[in-house]
Amino acid sequence: MGNAGQSRNEGVVLALHKFRSDVWNVQYAGLCRYCRPRKWSVYDCCFPGTPDFDRVRKLLRTENVAGIVTSLPMALPEDIRSMQPVVCFDCEESGLMEGCPYIAHDADHTARLAARELAALPLRNFAYAHAPCRLYWNIARCEAFEREIFSRGGIVVPAFPVLDVCDRRKLIPALARWVLDLPKPCGVFAANDEMAMHVISACRKKRFRVPGDVAVIGVDDNRSICMSTSPTLSSIAPDWEAGAFMAAATLDRMQKARPVGMRETFRPMGVIGRGSTARFSETVNGQVVNAVDMIRARACSGLKACDVVKMMKSSRRLAELRFREVTGKSILEEIRRVRFENAKLLLSRTEVPLSVVANNSGWASLPSFCREFKEISGLTPMDWRKKVAHHKSP
Repeated sequence: MGNAGQSRNEGVVLALHKFRSDVWNVQYAGLCRYCRPRKWSVYDCCFPGTPDFDRVRKLLRTENVAGIVTSLPMALPEDIRSMQPVVCFDCEESGLMEGCPYIAHDADHTARLAARELAALPLRNFAYAHAPCRLYWNIARCEAFEREIFSRGGIVVPAFPVLDVCDRRKLIPALARWVLDLPKPCGVFAANDEMAMHVISACRKKRFRVPGDVAVIGVDDNRSICMSTSPTLSSIAPDWEAGAFMAAATLDRMQKARPVGMRETFRPMGVIGRGSTARFSETVNGQVVNAVDMIRARACSGLKACDVVKMMKSSRRLAELRFREVTGKSILEEIRRVRFENAKLLLSRTEVPLSVVANNSGWASLPSFCREFKEISGLTPMDWRKKVAHHKSP
């Protein structure tokens, strides 16, 4: 990926990472956004197993390498580090190296967003669910989340501990025992989307309602997970594209012998609200739960309010009354809100054409998209994109 046309480039950035995924694709786009204007190419070096450092050494000898951006969970050999500048990007602690700048997501801000989302619900009790790992962000998110909840007058109950168990057959029973002891209703911030998915499975195992008994939010906005849970999973969306852009910019400054910060952070884009934190009352109607999930899954695919009413199997007036009582919005308002949030995410990725943003966010035409976007935000889509790009730039 990303190795075409290198003969025209003035340098190559080696991107060392462990997994290809939706997250990596967004990170790759951020690297390319910085590198293309500088005529650098990005060489994708994915090592799912043990890294092939001999391959890296060969590339360093044969290619005009400008530097290395690594997300690997281990330090690079000293001889590789000495050949070119190295920037660590969202690494585990074991991958950090003395003298190498580190670009990390802002764990504190992420946790505060999760706390605000859960605190907006009619809840007093809150808990954190650690992932089965001892990585810095796992602990930092927990500490920041608990501080924010305390500051809001909430009650923090004991967190699900860090277990050295990754097998879901053992993890979910342990989570089920923990969920059973939570005071209900309770808001749970899970370390990441995978852990949040396990919390929802544990709730189902003990027949607790989500979000009625336990509201759940994760991190990463991993769509394959978020849209597969029932209800769909709310999540904090890290700005991976901006983080990778920062990593490439740091590498550029190192090449030019300019000062660089040894640790910089990038903030998340915001909360992607879905069914697991929907504002349902104790007398929530199951039809409304399903309606909200339907909107969040299909709003950007041409869904109409009448489609939601039909699914709810009631008159338009009754469906609207029930929906507004639970969510505080009309069906159409919720459809437009989901479309608008999706459009903002796509616009933050500057390579996506406006016509594609409009189409993939559920608008019938580009003019109607531009008109409605300005009505909501006060800015045209292009002006909003420029504003976001300005904030992302180093």
